[in-house]
Amino acid sequence: MKINSVKFKDKNSFNKNKSKRNVIEFHEPFGIIVFADEQPVEPDVQKVSCVTEVTSDLEEIPSGLAVVRANDYAKAIELVKSLGYNIVEEFKALSQFVVDMPEFTEFKDFKNTLISDSISEVIEDMIVKVVEQGDTTPYSGHWHFANLKAQQAWDQLPAGVVKDIAVLDIACDVNHEDLIGRTNLNWNCVTDTPDVAPVSVNEKHGTCCAGIIAAATNNNVGVASLGNNQLRVQFLHIGYNSTSSGSFSTSDSILTRAVNKAMANPDCVGISMSFGGGGYRTAFAQALLLASTTGREGKGIPCMASSGNSNSNEFTQYPACYPGVMAIGASTSANTRASFSNYGTKLFASAPGTSVITTDRTGADGYHPTNYHYFSGTSAACPVFAAVVGACLIKNPNLTDSQLKVVLANSCRKIGGYVYDTNGKSLELGYGIIDMDLAVRNAGQAVVTPPPPPPPAPINVDITSSITANSIATIGTPLSVFLSISMNQEPGFALTNIPFRFFVNQGTSSEFSSASYAITSAFLQLGNGLYSANTTINFIIPTNFTTGQYTLVCQVDHTNVVNETNESNNTFSRAITLVSPIPEPPVGTVDLGIVLKDFSWSSGRLRIGYDLKNNGSATINSFTLVRGFEGNTQLTSNSNQTLRPGQSVYINTNWPTTLTPQLPAVFRATLTKVNGQNADSNAANNVSTLLITT
Repeated sequence: MKINSVKFKDKNSFNKNKSKRNVIEFHEPFGIIVFADEQPVEPDVQKVSCVTEVTSDLEEIPSGLAVVRANDYAKAIELVKSLGYNIVEEFKALSQFVVDMPEFTEFKDFKNTLISDSISEVIEDMIVKVVEQGDTTPYSGHWHFANLKAQQAWDQLPAGVVKDIAVLDIACDVNHEDLIGRTNLNWNCVTDTPDVAPVSVNEKHGTCCAGIIAAATNNNVGVASLGNNQLRVQFLHIGYNSTSSGSFSTSDSILTRAVNKAMANPDCVGISMSFGGGGYRTAFAQALLLASTTGREGKGIPCMASSGNSNSNEFTQYPACYPGVMAIGASTSANTRASFSNYGTKLFASAPGTSVITTDRTGADGYHPTNYHYFSGTSAACPVFAAVVGACLIKNPNLTDSQLKVVLANSCRKIGGYVYDTNGKSLELGYGIIDMDLAVRNAGQAVVTPPPPPPPAPINVDITSSITANSIATIGTPLSVFLSISMNQEPGFALTNIPFRFFVNQGTSSEFSSASYAITSAFLQLGNGLYSANTTINFIIPTNFTTGQYTLVCQVDHTNVVNETNESNNTFSRAITLVSPIPEPPVGTVDLGIVLKDFSWSSGRLRIGYDLKNNGSATINSFTLVRGFEGNTQLTSNSNQTLRPGQSVYINTNWPTTLTPQLPAVFRATLTKVNGQNADSNAANNVSTLLITT
């Protein structure tokens, strides 16, 4: 018996095959179905891009993607594009990006084509199963507030400051009566959309975790939270195929996307993870380490994870055991280790984790019909501890991750009757049970010596430019130029005007001199997180120019506003021919024809190309074009493009994915006006169609 993971190229093929009898499971986010085949099966290469034999335990299934870790981000991107590989998503803050594996390619061969000076690591993205660390043992009340001395901690916090804890979990009922308005910047990292609502009866765990941190307090509804209205949850949905036993599927690319979203949130002061598994996920581990060292403007975002519920003293659970992550165990109302809680040398500290009352998924699909739940397990302890972390960083936002860990270690109660070593740690509770009041007090009193500012990272401005009209320009008429500039990394400065100028030189010189014909100068803004900008410049070739061969030149940052390591790519030039304007004939026929030529797909975007040709004897200076898929929304555009008799131009345009129907479908383009008239002399060439396929 062979267990094969099959990746389908399109949604229709996937849907047709997922109901077959020999299907073991399917992974819709990746278009993958796992089949059990008694005999070898020859894959249909028209419908399938990858077939991989996997083990019967289904512990790891290749997703068909790879996570690339870069030494030099810009050069790595350039290399991958030059090899023709499709970049699915970029995580610049993590120096990582996700690439589509070529069809029917061995991972080791693909990896060997990429490893270079600019790329340090290529990681095969694997679909894995992890488990929620929750339990349903009933106790009673908000006992953990008094245990933590939460009120005393809240009394120390500055009013009006609100921060976010990123919760990585599976689904959250953000419309729960006690969570409305208490979440921020939520993202479904599986579907890459903002919708994190439950879609399965098994998706209830995340709502409980979110309520511990952020349920609305003093609203006469339901429960209170440790965040006391000063902490929100940034819910990051990271799983699918959830089961009643608490397991769900995820992958490196999904988890890395979640960490990237947390790092991009300027108000995020912690990452809480109440799940775990036994496999080391390299890209995820590297992302969390980078978040804990470089996030929060270089101070680091504290990362916490459940130690697990197996009562093991030598647990190996990830992400709790990743470098930089604090493994959190569960304590009881009697200040002892919860009987289920994993313990040992890897444990950082403990927090209340038995019957912590919190929000529950609304309705019959929740744990309890009241929409509230007594939540137990290290799944509860982790968000409890995360709320303490959030309070500490509201009190003192200047603490680095390493400084905060010292504060937290010194703010744990050494109780339970356990043996604590010279470093203040016990096997059962780690540094002990966190005291929220003491932690916030210690955070406020901590003397923070800010680290010296890092040297400015090398910045490079890349310039791309293209003349949208023909390279033949008519003296005295408009010439349109599209300009785009970008930086190879996060700009380390505020929003700044980056100057540029266009000029023309007679001949081939691209240097600016007193002999240059300066045409126009302006600026684009970069900085404050903005990596790129673009504009279209329209200018008229002055009438005092003479006909002949010229060079159109664009120089970016010619006044050296940005300190760059490479100035050589700041200049763009292109040969143009200047011609004299042709007098309009007194009378002429108006005949503009259109032909849809081709289409292509790039990064999921549809680009359609078409030819326009002036077949008449009159100059055409305007036209109206209606485009769209037959039977769907049509878009109308007006153009002042000038076409002399016999002149043609090729134009391509990106078509909105939101207006693209199920393919194949016919795309139609119709000229409805030419030179302001509703028709020209030849209506037969005013319409063109093209069949668009996937």
